Amino acid sequence: MIRKTILFTAAAAVLTFSYSIFTQDVSGNSSQAPAARTGAPGEINCTGCHFGPNATALPGIITSNIPQTGYVGGETYQVTVSITKAGISKFGFQITSMNAANEYVGTFMNNAEVAVQTSGRYASHNASSNSGTDSKSWTFDWVAPVASTGSVTFYASANFANNNGGTSGDEIVLDNTTVSENILTSNGQVTKGFNNLNVYPNPSAVGENMNLVFSESGILNAQIFDLNGKVVLTITDNTIAGTPYELNANSLSKGMYILQASVGAQNYEKQLVLY
Repeated sequence: MIRKTILFTAAAAVLTFSYSIFTQDVSGNSSQAPAARTGAPGEINCTGCHFGPNATALPGIITSNIPQTGYVGGETYQVTVSITKAGISKFGFQITSMNAANEYVGTFMNNAEVAVQTSGRYASHNASSNSGTDSKSWTFDWVAPVASTGSVTFYASANFANNNGGTSGDEIVLDNTTVSENILTSNGQVTKGFNNLNVYPNPSAVGENMNLVFSESGILNAQIFDLNGKVVLTITDNTIAGTPYELNANSLSKGMYILQASVGAQNYEKQLVLY
């Protein structure tokens, strides 16, 4: 009796392990795609988990309401990923955004149908948004990076899943699209001074002070905004060029913020990250 019980338990364990392996379809990653599956430079795409034909380009699946004149640093825009294929009822995607140096820029925001990863570096389908009839689309917010970032390219990998409970036979498609930056302010003047601000440590732990190093001396007027555009901290003080100004951010919680400041004739803007 003891030996039979042990054999049965082992068989059940093997069966459970096998089931977990062979359900890595969209259903296996139904909550969200693993990070770094967009097909962007330095990343693999969804074929890293879903085995089928090689990934193919499908231009036009990424759209947004970013105007042709370009994005404005720190502003929020809507991005949409849409895919269509007759006979498919399971879908998935992941998207990221990079600057010309292939650095991750901008921040994706989650909603009821979209999950975000790595502090907003990626957006992906979630468990409630992987089903559709012949087509599926996801729309979500993207917070543009700080001014002077330059052109930004969105990279997306999407999955037409055959929903067979396994990892084979799915079809992966790729797209990328580039948007420019609008470098004009509301009064038509080119933004300036944004590259002259050094902040460290950034990212910083919650409760840890940051150091701001400005290129000019004078009265510092600064505001820190959360990603909803709400002012969460206001600063008025004296600062000396090249000398670290200690920013006490103890009142801020974990997240991403935008610092906008002026000293003399110079304007500054910097993205701050607290973890």
